[in-house]
Formats: sequence, C-alpha cells, structure tokens
Amino acid sequence: MALCERCGDEIPLANDLDRAGDIDRRRHVIMVAGTPHRLSATHWQIFTLLYGHRGDVVYADRIQAELYREAKERPEASNIIREHARRLCRVLAGSRYLIENYRGIGYELIVADAADIAPGRAEPVSRCP
Repeated sequence: MALCERCGDEIPLANDLDRAGDIDRRRHVIMVAGTPHRLSATHWQIFTLLYGHRGDVVYADRIQAELYREAKERPEASNIIREHARRLCRVLAGSRYLIENYRGIGYELIVADAADIAPGRAEPVSRCP
C-alpha cells in the first residue's frame, strides 16, 4: 500500500482522516465538543489503527504488534493495551468517536454521523474499557 510522503500514513487512511473534518492528522488533534484535543503519539497510533478498521474489532494482539513493532521486547499486552484504550476513550468522550471494548478480544471504533452529535442533542454513551 502506498504511503503519504507528508505523514507516512497509508494514502486511503490519510484521505479518510482529511475528509472527517474534525481531525487534524498533521498535529494529531481531534475536536471534542468544539475543543481541540491533541493525542499522544501512542494514542494517535491506536486511534488511526482503529479508524482504519472502524466498524470491525481490532484484536488486542494486533494493537500490541503495531505499537511495539520495532521494540526488542514487548510488554504484556492485556494491561498496557487496556490502559491505553481506556485513556484514549476518556480523551474521545464527548466526540463522535466511541471505543467499544470486547473484553479479552479487542476494540472497535464506532463513528457517529456529525448530525447525530448536533448541538442540543444528547452526547453518545461512553463505552470505555
């Protein structure tokens, strides 16, 4: 798959992120209730992996493999991946991005339509791990 020369993401994923409108992939920022929230490098990596597979469950082992691809030693996946997903979910609370936790299996990113999060409407229910 071809990579974007500017950011290194796969081109179709980079194009999807650009079309989202509430994501600034250059600065790793996601708009939450009109406020920009900058994601750490690890959280950005998890978010883009889940975003690229939105609507599908991404196994925790796959997330661990992506995060520690170049590391000589990989930490225990269950605790570290769960903690990163929990923190990312907190950052995304109030946005149109929802992380569904499938305990012992993995995580799924659910993306609501922008109209579903219109002002005056209830925010989505958090499903943090």
